[in-house]
Amino acid sequence: MIDDINLTKLTADSDLKLVGYKDCLKQITCPNPNDNCYYNDCEICKNVEKFTNYLQALLYEKNIFEVEFSSWTATDRCTLLTQTLPSDDFVELLMEKLVALKTHSFITKQQSEFYESKKNKLAPREILLVLDFSENYKFVAQNAAQAFHFNNDQATIFPVVYYDVKNSVLCHKSLIFISECTKHDTAAVYTIQKLLVPYLKRNHNPKKLIYFSDGAKQHFKNKCQMVNLVKHEIDFGVKAEWHCHPTAHAKGPSDASGA
Repeated sequence: MIDDINLTKLTADSDLKLVGYKDCLKQITCPNPNDNCYYNDCEICKNVEKFTNYLQALLYEKNIFEVEFSSWTATDRCTLLTQTLPSDDFVELLMEKLVALKTHSFITKQQSEFYESKKNKLAPREILLVLDFSENYKFVAQNAAQAFHFNNDQATIFPVVYYDVKNSVLCHKSLIFISECTKHDTAAVYTIQKLLVPYLKRNHNPKKLIYFSDGAKQHFKNKCQMVNLVKHEIDFGVKAEWHCHPTAHAKGPSDASGA
């Protein structure tokens, strides 16, 4: 939405020059913010009226009375919707999105810092794992018969990148699990763990595994997975903890391996 009003050009002649969403977030956050600011509980910066009036005045000054913009709309699926709103309504909608983004951006940043801290402070015999399902890949056969075009067989790709410390040096290694089963659920994750954990025990003898994944409820963030985590030491003989990134947390090392 910010790109649809060309924020850089819009504010080029004003005292307050804005380039992207980070500049906008600064305008609705205290100069020295605390947690209350990011969770919109601060009595000072939760009022966005001043910044709202500023943007509305800029649009009117440029004789922009309607704004056509595109935004993602989620129902049963995600669709890019193009719509036109009066300038005032557009700015109010933009403020709603920015207020929500402020909290999400804060959580994402904190979890990213937590992940880096965990990775860089690994104790001996601790292993940090980053894992996720990659997309299902369709088989490609060289010199295939013409009818093979209609074959829809696929394979699941499950990349894992793990880190450990050897001689005070942080090392990493990538593992790729391939399966003809295309279900992405908790059972699939556990099946992979039954291959992954014994491999780690044979090669590294870990005393603790620290998992990082996204928060997809289908296979990671659900009650069945939590039960598996509680019983991890019983099942595999190794202690474990599991951390889930927030939605849209950007790409990680396992995504690069899966690509």
